[in-house]
Amino acid sequence: MSRLPSGTIAFLFTDIEGSTRLWDQNPKAMQAAIEQHNTLLVEAIESHGGHVFKIIGDEFQAAFTQPLHAVEAALAAQRALVAEDWGDVGEIKVRMGIHVGPGEVVSDDYAVSHTLNRVARVSAAGHGGQILLSSVAADLVRGLLPERVDLRDMGEHHFKGLSQPEHVYQILAPELPQDFPALKSLGIGALESTAPPAFLEEGATQPVRPLFVGRERQLIWLEEGLQLVLDPPPPLERRGSAIFITGEAGMGKSSLLQAFADRAAQAIPELLVIWGSGNALIGGGDAYHPFRQALGMLSGDLDQPWLSGTITTEQARRLWDAVPLFGQAISEGDQLLPSALVDSRGLLARVSETDSSESGWGLRLSQMVWRSESQPPEVSKDSLHQGCEAVLRSLSEKHPLLLLLDDLQWADNASLNLLFHLGRNLSDSRVLIVGAYRPIEVTLGRESARHPLERVVSELRRISDDLELDLEQTGSIEDRAFVDNLLDSEPNAFGEGFRIALFAHTQGQPLFTVEMLRFLKEQGVLHQDENGTWRASTELVWDALPQRVEGVIEARIDRLDDQQREILAAAAVEGDQFTALVVARVLDIDQRRLLRNLSRELGRGHQLVQEHSLIKIGKHKLSRYRFAHTLFQQYLYNDLSQNERQTLHAGIAEALESIYSDQTEEITVELARHYSEAGEDEKALPYLIHSGDQARAVYAHQEAIQSYQKA
Repeated sequence: MSRLPSGTIAFLFTDIEGSTRLWDQNPKAMQAAIEQHNTLLVEAIESHGGHVFKIIGDEFQAAFTQPLHAVEAALAAQRALVAEDWGDVGEIKVRMGIHVGPGEVVSDDYAVSHTLNRVARVSAAGHGGQILLSSVAADLVRGLLPERVDLRDMGEHHFKGLSQPEHVYQILAPELPQDFPALKSLGIGALESTAPPAFLEEGATQPVRPLFVGRERQLIWLEEGLQLVLDPPPPLERRGSAIFITGEAGMGKSSLLQAFADRAAQAIPELLVIWGSGNALIGGGDAYHPFRQALGMLSGDLDQPWLSGTITTEQARRLWDAVPLFGQAISEGDQLLPSALVDSRGLLARVSETDSSESGWGLRLSQMVWRSESQPPEVSKDSLHQGCEAVLRSLSEKHPLLLLLDDLQWADNASLNLLFHLGRNLSDSRVLIVGAYRPIEVTLGRESARHPLERVVSELRRISDDLELDLEQTGSIEDRAFVDNLLDSEPNAFGEGFRIALFAHTQGQPLFTVEMLRFLKEQGVLHQDENGTWRASTELVWDALPQRVEGVIEARIDRLDDQQREILAAAAVEGDQFTALVVARVLDIDQRRLLRNLSRELGRGHQLVQEHSLIKIGKHKLSRYRFAHTLFQQYLYNDLSQNERQTLHAGIAEALESIYSDQTEEITVELARHYSEAGEDEKALPYLIHSGDQARAVYAHQEAIQSYQKA
């Protein structure tokens, strides 16, 4: 009969960290060291009532009837290992893990089970000298630990092969090491796995991207700017590393940025393209919002920009392959970039499958993450700016980098300060920053003061006179060429008379031209013949058509039924990007029916919204959508009465709180805005204060002041 205990068992697993390397370096000395190691572990385990049931190389597996005895054995073993003289081998470090669960004895061993799998994962997550406990083991020994021995909460972690996460704790004892690198798991909190994203799946298809026509002169100007970065002239003639595209809403700034990125990426195989964007509703109060988006792409957070069509599949693949290089660049800095810029836990999870342990940078990155979480460093604005500059510079030595920043008129002050620093200091690197903004918004200022972007552009102009591309100054010849190119993107029989009339009516303004053509098609004034060729009706009367973009938008919205208009109104209150589940809860309608409406009627039918991304928050999978153009969202929002807006803001805030539950820190700025706009000051207050605290922690002082003043 087996001597091993059965029933509920406390399992202790151990193994030597870096044993393969130690054997390679000194095999003779390692043989003696292993014998010493085995003697010390057997003595510690058996003296505390444990049973060693398996030894595989340097790995020990032991069973105890009492969880506290397993902890005491692990402590005794670690103390003995620290005190031992290991001679030529150097220090032997052993990681240990403890978990409690059912154990079935089979022939002097335990049957393979979920319990053994879990303790193996917990043990493997640690580092030499570290003792880790599962949540079950920690609960059973809490309050019974020896004097001066305590538990450190390491958070909830996901492990490869386990469907459920594990809350992990570390044993702390004064005579043993206490600080270690971050645990080697698939991630903490909501991050579930390091599985390649959707764009790497076989047969993955990307949504159809908008048609782009014309703008050849502007594309050449941008390409020349990139070429100056890749092949710079003598230093005295050097151009700055930032250029800007200006133009009002609907002029095609975003489309031009995307077309430039696509052409550049096709021409330069090693080029990396990253994007960030200001946000009309929350950008001014959310510190470093555009840069967090852009650096998130370098960290491997790519599903959303790929699903939305911001980047191509090939661009996404390049960024995914470069994630380890980004991690290495961060590890070479003096301190970790703050969470306001980089999700370091997510980055660690995405490089967890990369064998970087021998190179050293992976360990350094893990140590930086651990130190920043256990003892958050004081980060000055200058050190943050310099750290971001150093990381981008280091990465650009291997891959030229194109950083695209859209809607800068809405960017927060902290982001604009960082933009100024990078634009001034990266001119000797292979980084080109291209920003786009609406000049009228900048001219109007911000909160009764000069707009901060105006100062940034003015200062950077000292480096380079050839800094801006104004889409308002394209000239009538180019504007007419745009109209012709757009018409000729499909087979047509449009005569010169129709082309002249369309240009006279729209002046070649891109959004207005596109919307006018769509309006004419929907009205049946333009139709396709049996060969698929577009033709114009002979009864076309231009004077009967809307005279401005607002009129075209109004005509499109008026064709919606009451429920569709109600759906879009609620969506517009959440923002340019909105969440289907939030809208469903606010309007109390079935989410599946709502999704069908958004994807079919409002999406493919009316072409007012687009699928954007799918994210997971807790138990919820959230389908995210965006308006096809910000002008649609602005029109719908402005069309609501003050009472309607307040009611919807309150409903959206409550829905977001419920969905995000204990993860509301991720949407602090949004909740502060929605409750403020709803007039619910008591509910807005804690979020405003927390938003200010978040901004102050990363020296975004103006954003912090704004939040505190509102509070």
